Amino acid sequence: MPLVLLSIFLLSLQVKGQNLKELNSETLQKIQQSNQNRLSHSENKHAGNSPDGQFIPAVIIKTDGTKISDIALRYNIVSNTMQFKRNGTVLNIYETNKINRIIMGDRVFVYAPYNESKRIRLSYFQLLNEGKYQILKMYTVATDGTAEMPGANDYSSYEKATTYYYLRYGDGMANLIDSQKKLIKILQPVPQEVIDYIMKNNIKATNERELIDLVEFINK
Repeated sequence: MPLVLLSIFLLSLQVKGQNLKELNSETLQKIQQSNQNRLSHSENKHAGNSPDGQFIPAVIIKTDGTKISDIALRYNIVSNTMQFKRNGTVLNIYETNKINRIIMGDRVFVYAPYNESKRIRLSYFQLLNEGKYQILKMYTVATDGTAEMPGANDYSSYEKATTYYYLRYGDGMANLIDSQKKLIKILQPVPQEVIDYIMKNNIKATNERELIDLVEFINK
């Protein structure tokens, strides 16, 4: 499929999930525009000190089931964008409403809504497991003017980034897991055996392996 299709900027976003049904198309457009403004500001701020990161082969799976496999991408952690090159120019992928997931090496990324300061934002997350309940991982880096733009296969950059874990049900809202108490709250309603599992194993909000094991237990 021609790469030119990826450079068409669509500012509408279709969000799935029961807890997002109350959002109308006008609200979604405002959310998308707000995110694009934030990304543009971040990119401009770091344009002078961000090296050209490497691009690696990737597969884009669209919401209609079609795949784009003849493309190389990089995940720009600083601006939270997926980027590709066309005719020597680096472009961002903005057709997020048509993308189900992006596979880059051993990482899978999805684009999902989440709450921040009582506002709905959108972000790329690394998908850590499959199933009804999912653990999503957000990467963030300092934006004080010293952060570098990493290439998608620059693992040291991922290691330097601050990570946060989110819980998502289906294609709905991603909810930040910042404590064991919050984890139990956002899981409700769940059987008592799930709560017992969390308490017995002392599941921590920052332990990736424990969180993945928990949702695999729930998804069984």
